Amino acid sequence: MLNSRIELMCKDRLYNNILVKGVSGSGKSTYLINRVNEYINKYSVEDGDSILVLFKNKLSKSIGLKLFEEQEREETLFSFLNIKVDFYTYDELVENLLKVKGINLCSGDKKREILLEAIDSIKGDLKNSKIFRISNIENIEKEVCEILSSNISRKQYIEGRRKVSYVKAKKNSHNRELLFNVSEIFKKLIFKNNVYIKDVIDIELIEKFLDNNDIYTHIAIDDGEFLTEKQRKFIYTLRKDSSISTITITSKRNIKDVSFEKTYNLRNNIRSSEEIRNLIKGFKGNKNILEKNINIPYHLIYDDMGKSFLAIRDLIKNNISLRYKYEDIIVLFKNEEELRKGKLYFINSKIPCRRIKNSLYSNGDKIKLAVFDDVLGISSKVVIVTNFNNENYSTIKEKKILIDEISMAENELYLVGYGKESKFVNKLPVGVLEDRRFVSNKGIESFTYVDCKKNKVINLLRDISAPKNMLINVNGKEEELADSEVSKVKVFSHIAAGMPIFISEEETGEMYLPNSVLTKNKEHFILTIDGDSMINVGINNGDKVVIERNNTVENGDICAVEIDGNATLKTVKIANGMATLISENDNYAPMNFGLNEIRIIGQAVGIIKNN
Repeated sequence: MLNSRIELMCKDRLYNNILVKGVSGSGKSTYLINRVNEYINKYSVEDGDSILVLFKNKLSKSIGLKLFEEQEREETLFSFLNIKVDFYTYDELVENLLKVKGINLCSGDKKREILLEAIDSIKGDLKNSKIFRISNIENIEKEVCEILSSNISRKQYIEGRRKVSYVKAKKNSHNRELLFNVSEIFKKLIFKNNVYIKDVIDIELIEKFLDNNDIYTHIAIDDGEFLTEKQRKFIYTLRKDSSISTITITSKRNIKDVSFEKTYNLRNNIRSSEEIRNLIKGFKGNKNILEKNINIPYHLIYDDMGKSFLAIRDLIKNNISLRYKYEDIIVLFKNEEELRKGKLYFINSKIPCRRIKNSLYSNGDKIKLAVFDDVLGISSKVVIVTNFNNENYSTIKEKKILIDEISMAENELYLVGYGKESKFVNKLPVGVLEDRRFVSNKGIESFTYVDCKKNKVINLLRDISAPKNMLINVNGKEEELADSEVSKVKVFSHIAAGMPIFISEEETGEMYLPNSVLTKNKEHFILTIDGDSMINVGINNGDKVVIERNNTVENGDICAVEIDGNATLKTVKIANGMATLISENDNYAPMNFGLNEIRIIGQAVGIIKNN
């Protein structure tokens, strides 16, 4: 049942370009789907006319499909035409076009191969650069892709301040010049190989192959602010050149890259509690509509705040982190004080996390922590809302939160409260917010091993339930390793990549590694990196480093070094009876010690990165 405001908007006359603005829960998506119905009934005049309805993620698409299937179609002169209506996320649209046009999806191995070819083509210019090491190839790849996806000019990149960076390179430096050169060569090689890499040059590549079969009479975009300007401009190229052709966009804010004939503002329009409950109730009764890998929201309630934080910690460690990267998870708090308390639980449990504001970039594989109001308008694969209970939110705010989080969570949504259960939640029908069993359905862990001695990278997969069972991936081929081909390596506490910290002699775990990456008859152990002082050689916070026990060192070796009972990981240089410990990050100054003041624990021979 539409409220009168949205019903009048849906029945309004034809405008070629429409923008609908409003907060979550104001009815933008409801308007969009009903407007699509109007386009089918009144403004599709030729057999074969088509409509594209675009969503930001699969969950939003599922909600849109549910609303669309509930629409009653009028029988008009045009309603007997063969009208095609495509419901896609942006990624699904692009993937479908790739399939139809025969453009190859670029695998991770192929992307790495093309990048190495680009770097090799300018190897003569790399002699004085420390960043172009094989151990740093992952960060170089991210930096190059960021350059291309942002569509930045050479001058802007070399001279400007970067909001997102994966490789430490100063403004106006030779390293920035080299990185930009590599990005240009990388782009040319991608075109030459006719392959697609998401968010890099996908749009330009696909546009070369577009024809009339790819054009839509009407295009409707829900939550259009989630597309980049580059992506929206690509969508506009799919619009049919016709006097009745339309583009309709809903958004929380202004969209400036198209001129709108009509703008509606739903600022004061808000769904009733009953409408929201009916929307969620519909998930339960229409599971065939929802994607199989999309979970409906579920609610967890505990006695007090501490128990709720402990439950969130256990949920992340024992369940969610087995299926997602940490950076795919965002935890939302009511205010800064509760965020600080929650962060302490994560830090004490060795769960990497970082406070963010207004951006999902979290500088590595870390859980994102935010106050709710700071991250309106962005999305994440897993969203956990804390302190969702009766005492802390008004009904209006709870309604806004629930609708925002349904649209913000791409795959999984958890509403976690304590004390008295929320009035809003406990009015929902039984089973709408499910209390699911915390059992992972994935038993395979994938990680990358950087062999510092042999200067090569290999991909490894292991069975979590039987960690000795291991596959090694070489050149795209998986080979199972026999028990005799792997060895157990002890895992100890964290080691600092920053200022030295105490390292415990107590073993905290174990891990199996292929014998091929270990030196025969040498003792090895693994330490987890804490800090960012070695990022320029590809050793990031949270990585694990394989140390080969050795009390001697050659100049330039990366070593674990003990200083007065504390340990740190640094590049070591020895001269004139002094040892200089060098960070691979310009933010840290070298440290000088007499040879009798330090002890070499061992040399770093490998880096383990979780995939």
